[in-house]
Amino acid sequence: MGTTIVAVGLTRDKLGVVSPTLFHVGDSRGLPVGATEALRQLTEDHSVAEEWVRMGRLTPEEALNHPRRHQLTRGVGVEDTIDIDVMSINAQAGDRLLLCSDGLSNELSPKDCASSQVPRFPWTRP
Repeated sequence: MGTTIVAVGLTRDKLGVVSPTLFHVGDSRGLPVGATEALRQLTEDHSVAEEWVRMGRLTPEEALNHPRRHQLTRGVGVEDTIDIDVMSINAQAGDRLLLCSDGLSNELSPKDCASSQVPRFPWTRP
């Protein structure tokens, strides 16, 4: 049995521009919540049901209630090494990023998540 993780690290390029980088393993999710783009899932779940959706064996609707929707194909603490998804995020000052476990994403619709009070990225200044 393993666990999941979704995290953001802030990186600074040679010009001093700070940008977020998303790190992800499992079925925890990263979702941008901002004025510059509509709510969409940035991460891909590493679960049997979601792998089957990507293969065309299940529809997204079938995966929502499939018995193997929580069976991880990648998790922290399962193997000695792990493949981590890493993604640079194009964010604007004032954009927000919601990091959540499946405990939240299973209970709230994307619309409900978008309307939640998510803190703004820390590099924004008044």
